[in-house]
Amino acid sequence: MRRFSAPLSSRASLLLVALAAAMFGTEGLLRRPLLDSMSVTSIVLAEHILLCVFAVPVLVAQWRVLAALSKRNWFVLLVIGWGASGGAALLFTKALDTGNPTTVSLLQNAQPLIVVLLALILLKERLPTAYWPCLIASIFGVYLLSFATLGPVSGLALGELQATAYAIGAAALWASGTVLARLVLRDITFVILTAARIAFALPFILIVAIYDGSIRHTASGIENSPVQLLGAALIPGLIGMLIFYRGLSGTTASCAVLAEFTYPAAAIVGNWMILGTTIAPLQGVGCMILLAAIFVLVQHSSRPSQDHTSTQLDAPVFALDSTLRTSAIDLSPRRTRFSRSS
Repeated sequence: MRRFSAPLSSRASLLLVALAAAMFGTEGLLRRPLLDSMSVTSIVLAEHILLCVFAVPVLVAQWRVLAALSKRNWFVLLVIGWGASGGAALLFTKALDTGNPTTVSLLQNAQPLIVVLLALILLKERLPTAYWPCLIASIFGVYLLSFATLGPVSGLALGELQATAYAIGAAALWASGTVLARLVLRDITFVILTAARIAFALPFILIVAIYDGSIRHTASGIENSPVQLLGAALIPGLIGMLIFYRGLSGTTASCAVLAEFTYPAAAIVGNWMILGTTIAPLQGVGCMILLAAIFVLVQHSSRPSQDHTSTQLDAPVFALDSTLRTSAIDLSPRRTRFSRSS
């Protein structure tokens, strides 16, 4: 583990963050084709079953660490697994099924703003002074990105509204998982946490699959599309997340955000080349406004405090599944440091 955590150069760390962000941007194009033959629940269930090949051995090997956790930590892990992993993955995939995959993916860029707000509510962190102006700008950007209009949404199709609601719901759940993970990272590593997220989410997704009759679709989906499912689970999910964590440990938040601009670029280019989906000019403007607001907030938040005191985490936590493209945050007592990835 020490060898795995050995420091990297800033350049290497930045390249890893950029690579991981680009991998996160492929989720829409990897998942959307599966929806032609599988239901939303069956896709998410199949991915979690495949990812348990990683999760179960890790948890078994680290059972002593898990046994020593407090009841509070077990409860937090359960909430993260059911909400930030299982629930968010279902909402994100449902959004892909009802809306434009590129728009759905780009809406996940709102996660850092949600993370900071939840940190205020749950962890009593102080908001950066630039937060509220950035929030107002980002809401406007999200509106343009979602609906491609400056007018009211009353004339839009129900499917567009539902897709936006599902995508933002997924972003909120992934963001909540990021904040809640701060409570358990003092006692476990991010590798154990990632494994726990997968394993704890599986019973919840099984219940949903039994309820909506997706079990048989899951088995046939794994049999008929094993390569596609494995790619969707590993590339933007597990592998992307681990690469991101590794790179983030050796670079600053502000630099990481610049590197993570490969995420929207990969989503737009990949979805256009593979799925043939595009975005309207106003949606492009909205995306730029959202990314600019996040960049300004990160630049403001990453300024060192006067006494340069900060409690570092071994690795910030991130949403898995979809699995995990989403926001990472390093919440310190005197400073909020975050960067993207849902």
